[in-house]
Amino acid sequence: MDRIVEHCEPEAHDLILAPGSKLTWGRVIALAKSSPKEQAKIMGHLRFHGKLPRWFKVTNGPPMMSVPREPVALARAIVRRLSQEEMQQFWVAFQAPSKKCRECNNKKRY
Repeated sequence: MDRIVEHCEPEAHDLILAPGSKLTWGRVIALAKSSPKEQAKIMGHLRFHGKLPRWFKVTNGPPMMSVPREPVALARAIVRRLSQEEMQQFWVAFQAPSKKCRECNNKKRY
C-alpha cells in the first residue's frame, strides 16, 4: 500500500481502506504491482466513481465466461464472444463424444 501512496496522493491510503471502496487484498496487491501511471489512473477513477474501473481485473485462474442456459441464447453468446480460432476449437470439442455420453448411450433404459 505504501507503493501506491508513494505514486499517488497521500489521501490514497484512506481511499484504499475505506469500506465503500470494496478493495480486496488481492486487488490492492495487483494495484501495487502495476505501473505508477496506471496506479494514478485507477486511483483517480476510484476517487471519482467510488469503484474500480471495469478494465482493472485481477485474474487468479483461467478466464471464465458466463453464458445463458437457453440453447439458442447460449449458441449466440458463444459465437459472439469467441474468436474464429477459439470457435474452431470449441466446435471440435463439441463434436467429440465425451466419456459420460458414451456411458449414457450404453445403458439400457426400460
